[in-house]
Amino acid sequence: MYTGRFDRSTNYPIVSVIMNCLNCSKYLNEAIDSVYGQTFKDWEIIFWDNASTDNSADIAKSYDERLRCFKSEETAPLGEARNRAIEKARGKYISFLDCDDIWMPQKLEKQVALIEKSTKDSANIGICYTDSIRVGSSGEYLMDFSTGRQLQSGYTYEELIKDCFIACSSCTIVKDVLELTGIFNSKYTQVEEWDLWIRIAERHLVLCVKEVLTKIRIHGSNLSSSIMLNLDEGIEMISQIKIKSQDEHIRTVCKHKLKELKFRKKIAKILDNNKFIGFAKFKVFVRTFLFSILNPLTFLKYFLKYLSYKSYRLYKIKYFN
Repeated sequence: MYTGRFDRSTNYPIVSVIMNCLNCSKYLNEAIDSVYGQTFKDWEIIFWDNASTDNSADIAKSYDERLRCFKSEETAPLGEARNRAIEKARGKYISFLDCDDIWMPQKLEKQVALIEKSTKDSANIGICYTDSIRVGSSGEYLMDFSTGRQLQSGYTYEELIKDCFIACSSCTIVKDVLELTGIFNSKYTQVEEWDLWIRIAERHLVLCVKEVLTKIRIHGSNLSSSIMLNLDEGIEMISQIKIKSQDEHIRTVCKHKLKELKFRKKIAKILDNNKFIGFAKFKVFVRTFLFSILNPLTFLKYFLKYLSYKSYRLYKIKYFN
């Protein structure tokens, strides 16, 4: 496989890695090191400091010129901050890496190789993503990102409406497609990634490297403290797709997805009210039972695991992160 090299005469790498940072110094070195450790070498990092108050900027500046630092004077919503970083990117492809996540060494190599190979057959490539695992604050394994979902490839517009199966830190986008689809919708703060993937998939092919090449870190500061906002934005986004679509089948898909999201919202309201139900295990039992209506196979497979507080936490990670 072609592993690339950085061309210092032009300073135009093949891949621009977008890293948006807001007070993530605890995990930042490990994330950046995972880019420098890639077997594919033709990249740059666009490091966007979203007005951090810790020493994240100092950590980033300790690396060489392949990490280009930019700083915002005020903290912007993540989608808007990513848009600003994309404007600085010079690469043919755009990859995203959250500052608490980690790439496996061959992540970029395998993605670029698949995109380049597939482009020979079709010029309509939009996104290439990988399978991922979720890890804890110390890097301990929690669960596969693909647990309970199907990793799709091809024209996946309908499938992405049903489920956001693309983890942001796992994906690489062909930069030119953003001229047609637009960039992140800055009005969203929770579902901006899902929204963009859907818009890209409406017109372009999605590729999947079905290997675990990305680690998504779950820790106290990024657990779903904003579950209700996530659901509200999801409902608004899918509603807009339903309104704008001229395809009756897509409108039906949106209708079913809206029912699911609204159902989750009702259950989240009840079961996250500690005054109403105070025992975590009982919350687990009730939530698992009710969601089994939507996915009985998942219920049968994971029922016993849900009867502990730790599994309740993993359940929230699966459905709301």
